[in-house]
Amino acid sequence: MNLKILIVDDERIKIGKIREALQQTGKIDVEDMEDCMTVDDAIRKIRNCRYDLIILDVLLPYKIDQEVSSAGGTAVLKCITTMDQAKKPLCIIGLTGYEESLNQCESVFADAACLLIKYQGDSDEWRKKLKRKVIWLYEAKKELEAEKERMAEQANMGYQYDIAIITAAEVEFQAVLALDLDWKEESVPGDPQLYYTAEATENGEKKRLLLARQKYMGMPAASALVTRILAAFRPKCVCMVGITGGKKGEVRIGDLIVADESWDYGSGKWKESDGNLLFLPEPHYISLPPALHAFFTRDFSQELWTIRNQWNKTAAVEKSLDIRLHLGALASGAAVIQNDQILRQYIEPHQRKVLGIDMETYGVYYACENAPQPAPRFLSVKSVSDYVDADKNDKDQKYCAYVSARFLYAVWMGVVG
Repeated sequence: MNLKILIVDDERIKIGKIREALQQTGKIDVEDMEDCMTVDDAIRKIRNCRYDLIILDVLLPYKIDQEVSSAGGTAVLKCITTMDQAKKPLCIIGLTGYEESLNQCESVFADAACLLIKYQGDSDEWRKKLKRKVIWLYEAKKELEAEKERMAEQANMGYQYDIAIITAAEVEFQAVLALDLDWKEESVPGDPQLYYTAEATENGEKKRLLLARQKYMGMPAASALVTRILAAFRPKCVCMVGITGGKKGEVRIGDLIVADESWDYGSGKWKESDGNLLFLPEPHYISLPPALHAFFTRDFSQELWTIRNQWNKTAAVEKSLDIRLHLGALASGAAVIQNDQILRQYIEPHQRKVLGIDMETYGVYYACENAPQPAPRFLSVKSVSDYVDADKNDKDQKYCAYVSARFLYAVWMGVVG
């Protein structure tokens, strides 16, 4: 650790004595010190370099071969304190050998919260004051840098895994396991949940992944699993992948929905009115973190074409429709809906841009949004395997689980970055 010091003075002998005093502290080396002799040079230096300490004479010439000016030192001080281009030092010390200058500039330096010391070449008093200040500044900066290092270490230690992938259904889980990763089983003492971990490297950067499947479907199981994962593994990002029901006319089978917003559509109360039961929703919306929202506004058409093309190379039934990515609302509820009337009557009136319905996303988002620090980013990426109506079937589930898992794998470096 070193202090970078600039001495601004027009007397070479005085500069030499200041350098000598600084070296006597045992904290300052020759290479830590620079000097200049004019106002112009000082201003140029503080524009280009940030110094920890500036030792400033009060009487300075503005340019070489000019007479010294009683306003020279205060001009440099004003530049440091008011000019946007000036790189502010941690400390400024004024040093003058003239009583008149001391009296004239004392209030100016005081207003700038700067120390002003009377210089007497043969006296030790100014040296003692200067050395005490420099030693204090050195120790303060040393403590500050140590604290910054500790904070950086804590930040690095805050996250143990880069991404935790959550699935609910077996078909979703198997689609993630089938990714080109060397998954290994992982257990946590006292936790019956089975986890899988893997490492991946891209562009020389290594990332750690975690995978877990919910024991049961639904938001409570999702929240409970995410909470355990956050406590045991502290991932940087939690992502749910899988399949979902979509809104016919807005999405097609195989399309991806990135849940930009989610809520529990069953939150509210039932009320009797004129012999009829009315449901009064009280939704609490949770939005995707802004950085992830911005990330998914990009064009992923090439990645999506590649995913469909790879599926068609090995699948018995090829898919002819392009996969489209939708960034929109995904509502969550405790039950599978097989009636689009429920969607129209109870969900759309409160979010007309809803694109689909699942059973877990809100639970994942809620657990992450309310997590202790370091809190993770969160994301749900699901592929539409059927529509929210009575015509439910599972013939597209394997394909859609493949699409969501492969899409996350294709873009995951950007997600956790």
